[in-house]
Amino acid sequence: MRARGAVACFVTPHGFGHAARAAAVLAALRERAPGLPVHLFTTVPRWFFADSLGASFTLHPVVSDVGLVQPDPLTEDLPATVARLRAVYPPEPALLERLAQAMRRARCRLVLCDISPLGIAVARAAGLPSVLLENFTWDWIYRGYQRREPRLAPAAARLAVLGAQADLHVQATPVCRPSAAAVRVGPIGRRPRA
Repeated sequence: MRARGAVACFVTPHGFGHAARAAAVLAALRERAPGLPVHLFTTVPRWFFADSLGASFTLHPVVSDVGLVQPDPLTEDLPATVARLRAVYPPEPALLERLAQAMRRARCRLVLCDISPLGIAVARAAGLPSVLLENFTWDWIYRGYQRREPRLAPAAARLAVLGAQADLHVQATPVCRPSAAAVRVGPIGRRPRA
């Protein structure tokens, strides 16, 4: 089957696990549709995807989500996370339109979001279907911190609404908050090469 359009993928830059999972899904799509154009919207470095996808993808550097601000791997800076969330959500209409135009120009037909809620908002602005792929969502993470930082509550509520707008919700095990409305799949990973 030859690709008749492109796929856009919004990936959280919070660690490389989500990028590895998204790369595995995109590689599997390319096995079914050779030559499928891929447009990545993230701040994950190009080299990370090149190993799985080769050189044939387009990287659009964009802050796709906030995650948690961490000065080191074991420390969360919740006030800085709140400040960054306020700067990013809700997304500016001009940003949504600019990214939607980029997807239209690229002839994208689908938006895959590995826990990045911005992709769902952009898909809606572009009139495209969206797929939320996750084993946790940021609203679930933020709710766990609300006692320590109550100012995370509005962001958690906004992101929960945004996540619910995905056309297809896929949860990869292990799942942190199971959803009856989601399709459940096993763990997703890149194929070993050695």
